[in-house]
Amino acid sequence: ELERIGVLEANTIIVHGIAISEEQVPKLSKIGVSVIWCPASNQFLYGENAPITQMKDQLRIGLGTDSTLSGSPTLMEELRVAHRTKMASSEELLEMVTTKAASIFHLPSRTGTLEEEAPADLLLLPDSGEKATDTLLNATPAEVALVIVNGEPRLADAAMAEKLGLGLNATVQGAPKWIYGNLAGLRSRILPVTGNDILSKNPLWALIKTVP
Repeated sequence: ELERIGVLEANTIIVHGIAISEEQVPKLSKIGVSVIWCPASNQFLYGENAPITQMKDQLRIGLGTDSTLSGSPTLMEELRVAHRTKMASSEELLEMVTTKAASIFHLPSRTGTLEEEAPADLLLLPDSGEKATDTLLNATPAEVALVIVNGEPRLADAAMAEKLGLGLNATVQGAPKWIYGNLAGLRSRILPVTGNDILSKNPLWALIKTVP
C-alpha cells in the first residue's frame, strides 16, 4: 500500500514491520527502507516479530522500546529481550542502538562511535570484566554511572555526581542519582492528568523516585 501511494522511499522508516514478508525484504533493501524493531511490544501484542534474521543483513535495523504500556521500561531491558530472541547477536544489537540508529535518522557524522571529533554522546557503565557488549546486555539502570549527551551530563551516579559538583535529586532502582532537569516538577505536571495510581504502575516511573 505504501508503494502504491508513492511514499515508499529511502527515508521511509517502518516501525515494527511484523507484516513484512521475507520475499519483500530485497525490494525494501533496494529502495533503502529502514526498520525499527520493538521485540517486547511485538511479542506482547502479537506473539511474533518481524523477520529480523532475514532483514538484518539487507536493511538498516534500529531497536526501539515502543510504549511502556506494551514494551520494556528502558532500552537496556529491550536489548535483553532482543537478545533472548536469538535473532541478532550482541554485536548486532549494539549497532542497532548506536551506528545503525544514527544512520537511520541521518544524525551527524560519526554519531554512535567512540572517535575523535565524534559527538560526545556517552554511556558509562562499571567494568564487569566481560566484553563490552555483554556488560551492556547485563547492566541495569541502577548501575549506570554517567550519561553524557553532546558533551553535557544528563545522569550521574553518586560518585560521578560528586566529582562533577552535582547534587543528588533522585534514585533509580534505589541507587542515588543526579538526573538533569526538574524531575519532581515533571512528575507534578503528569499527576493531574494520570493520577498517582497510574503513574506508580508505569514501569519506567516505578524505577525512579525523586528526593528533596
